Amino acid sequence: MASLKNNFLRSYVYYLTFLLLLIDAFNLSIGPFIYGGDIGGITAGFGLNQYLVQAIFLIILFLNRELIVQKLFPAFGVKTGHFLFQPLFFRRGKSSED
Repeated sequence: MASLKNNFLRSYVYYLTFLLLLIDAFNLSIGPFIYGGDIGGITAGFGLNQYLVQAIFLIILFLNRELIVQKLFPAFGVKTGHFLFQPLFFRRGKSSED
């Protein structure tokens, strides 16, 4: 999808992918501290501790962030110096300056 010639479609796919990777994991990990969210239904349905579910989704959030930084950004040619979007783990065979 990153090689699409149509800029509108290419941008749409980029932002859709970016948002879908972050929003749900954020909603279930950090969201309950701010506004409640869907965590109550999940914990009631599965019979799990709320903080355990939040911890699992926080790990998923960090993994998704890493996917964005190391896979999505290079595929779409995005370069950023923002501290939130620097790799936590460097890719093998690549220097930290790539």
